[in-house]
Amino acid sequence: MKFVLIALLTALTSSFAFAQEQFDVNRYHSVAQINNYLEKVAEEHIQIESRVLGQSEEGIDIKYLIVSDGQIKNPIFLNGTHHGDEKSSTNAILAIIQYIKTNIEEESIANVLRQHSIVLLPLVNPDGYSANTRENANGYDINRDYSYLDHNPQNTGEARLIMDLSHEFQFVAAMSYHSGMEGVLWPYGYTGERPQDHLLFKNIGESIAQAMGFTTAVQSYYDYKTIGEYIDFSYIEFGTISLTVEVSEDKAPSESELRSVNAKVIKGLNTFLSNILSRDPR
Repeated sequence: MKFVLIALLTALTSSFAFAQEQFDVNRYHSVAQINNYLEKVAEEHIQIESRVLGQSEEGIDIKYLIVSDGQIKNPIFLNGTHHGDEKSSTNAILAIIQYIKTNIEEESIANVLRQHSIVLLPLVNPDGYSANTRENANGYDINRDYSYLDHNPQNTGEARLIMDLSHEFQFVAAMSYHSGMEGVLWPYGYTGERPQDHLLFKNIGESIAQAMGFTTAVQSYYDYKTIGEYIDFSYIEFGTISLTVEVSEDKAPSESELRSVNAKVIKGLNTFLSNILSRDPR
């Protein structure tokens, strides 16, 4: 009996250590582990709520967190993994979640929450993430599927869910995290015409890039032309100050590199938030 108990305790201890290990934001995780982590964070912090946006094409829950002081106001949206093979973009959101929950009582975060709520969605494309494909389960690029002006594809349920969320929250600012280069991009991607807020985008984008140690900060079109991007949709439809942050040259850098990538992500986040706080809330 004694040996059975010892074996059971050893198994439980190992299981606990394994579970703790999965929540290390400097490691890669399964979709189930990420979704469980979001629930756990919400359970542990009264200022954080977990919600299910809907299901992916393969029926996987797309979960997100809302961080607030109890009242949703002037919400900011941070999302990752439009492209399923861009793994470090997922970890970028997880690193931000860890940073916020760790510092939620500190003045730096409390000051943000007095003026804004923060919505965090790590996995826009959980099916592609699991399959390690850029596209969703039906073979579509979600970040080319957003509707604005005369562009109206909506082939992906995931893009429709993000569009619905955007209509619900009317985000004042957003950052969409990607990987495959290091840089900061802003609208428009579909045309070289400058947006009305070009100087604002340029100032914010360049300050984020500088904080992260990147040399690229440019209107998305001048990186390469794209049609149907999230940042164009959100800016055109709602005036959301939306930027794309590409966090690493490799789409999925080695786990030994993630700590450095995530440290840059937090520097960029703080710069972004300070820029948004300096503007009058709408």
